Amino acid sequence: MRAPTPTERLLGLGLVVAVVFIGTLVFFRWTSGKIQSARAGIAELKLQISSFEALLLERPYWEARGAWISGNPMEAYTGRDADARFVESVQASTQEQGLEIVSQKPEEPERAGDLTIATFDLVLRGELEPLVRWLWNVQRPGSYLVVESFTLKRADESTTMEMRVLLRKIFRANPVAMNP
Repeated sequence: MRAPTPTERLLGLGLVVAVVFIGTLVFFRWTSGKIQSARAGIAELKLQISSFEALLLERPYWEARGAWISGNPMEAYTGRDADARFVESVQASTQEQGLEIVSQKPEEPERAGDLTIATFDLVLRGELEPLVRWLWNVQRPGSYLVVESFTLKRADESTTMEMRVLLRKIFRANPVAMNP
């Protein structure tokens, strides 16, 4: 085997330098891609940490709500008995405020997961102040009553108002009562 000539040595050295240069470029691109993905991962983790910290700050609020709900449990849905008690309580509360029930229509209860929702559509007539007082009393905490919607208009030329209201009462579902 013969010794390489100076030109061959120079070409060999150039080839080695080119391979090292290209290898270095490939390595730096790969490394920069890893660094960018690591930075994106860090940003995602920081976002999750701030979200978890916000949840921790809300913990006393949710614990207080949980304690209140435990102390004020929902009534179990017992079918027609629960519907009748719901309608009777609404009728009694309207009479307490001196309101007239123009029309009333209990609707079929709905099942929503572990809850049963009874709906009562009614039209009331009376003065504005007793109507507002009734709305305020109906939505008291622990009653699990929701005013889904209402419309209020003047009934006639006097100060008498007419209000159509859609009330919903939330019950704890009772599987036996829903399946006759």
